[in-house]
Amino acid sequence: MNIDFSSIRQDVINQVRAEYLQKEEEKVLKNATSVTPEVLVKLGSLVKETNLLQVLKDCKRRQDRKEKELFAQRQAIEAKFKKQKDAILTKEMLGVKVDPSELKKLEKEKDKKLHIMDLLVLKEMDKEVKYLQQEFVNLEVPLFRVTQDPKQLKLQQKILNMLQDML
Repeated sequence: MNIDFSSIRQDVINQVRAEYLQKEEEKVLKNATSVTPEVLVKLGSLVKETNLLQVLKDCKRRQDRKEKELFAQRQAIEAKFKKQKDAILTKEMLGVKVDPSELKKLEKEKDKKLHIMDLLVLKEMDKEVKYLQQEFVNLEVPLFRVTQDPKQLKLQQKILNMLQDML
């Protein structure tokens, strides 16, 4: 079976070529492991053609709100223990006999609560990273996938830095 290519219309050939080149470019972008010219071109077109920068702003606002909320919770823990410590010290100043280990127990409990809070902060910030990664995956931003791999995160940070400079 021989195909006579001369009878194929030029516009069909151009369309097939364009589709092939687009698929090849998608493969290159999907398999990119560094910031390449193709990645930069794709980023540029995403910035122009999608709401990428708005999504970044929304993610930033969301993270800022979460950070403020968590910081307020941490400060509340510190304030609660400061108040308890002040109460113990006031008793001492008034001559009330206070168990010397009471302050140590209070400090230990405070450290334990703050440690738990710090773990919560890390967990919540990890959630924010995953949320941003998923938003960027949905927009097909090169080098973005939901991951905790340090090398991938470093590449993603490079892209984020470039995008933040555009805000």
